[in-house]
Amino acid sequence: MVPARRDEGDPSGSQGTGLSRVLALGYGMQAEGLATRMGTARSHAGQTLQAYANRFHTYWAWAERQVEQGDLRRSMRSYFGWPLHIFDGDRPNTMRNFPCQANAAEMMRLAACLMTERGLIVCAPVHDAFLIEAPIDDLEAKVQAAQAAMAKASRIVLQGILDIRFARAFGLGGAASPEARWRSGVRDHAVRTW
Repeated sequence: MVPARRDEGDPSGSQGTGLSRVLALGYGMQAEGLATRMGTARSHAGQTLQAYANRFHTYWAWAERQVEQGDLRRSMRSYFGWPLHIFDGDRPNTMRNFPCQANAAEMMRLAACLMTERGLIVCAPVHDAFLIEAPIDDLEAKVQAAQAAMAKASRIVLQGILDIRFARAFGLGGAASPEARWRSGVRDHAVRTW
């Protein structure tokens, strides 16, 4: 449901806005909030929500089961046991969102551990990605090791592999040595995304 082109179905002309809407729908945005984001009538937003629910009926059946189970059990747990205790008045969206967010965090923690154990220098997590440091000469090998660690983490937590992409972000160049680049505040690095 993300527009194929920037101008298609998105009054702002920004594909990122379309993506943020899709994510918000997945976490339970209601017609009023969607109407505000889309800049359209509530009735049109309601039709969009219904089309989304029809198209992704398997997801919505699963999401509703999460809410029902959370209500019944009064708690939920991530794959490795991190708890969410449910209290009267907790919103259904909290229970709907918890498995996705908690298990994504489990994968990130596990992947960071695996990368560190494999000798990679993990500088920081970046939302659902990692910033790793590697010399240019060794970059491809380090990227492959990071991809393998992320794939293993996803196999363990999800019993499957997610799409793993690689984006390069290099220093500005011009500096004669890595030390000079470091002193200038720019380091060679690679960004790993899930």
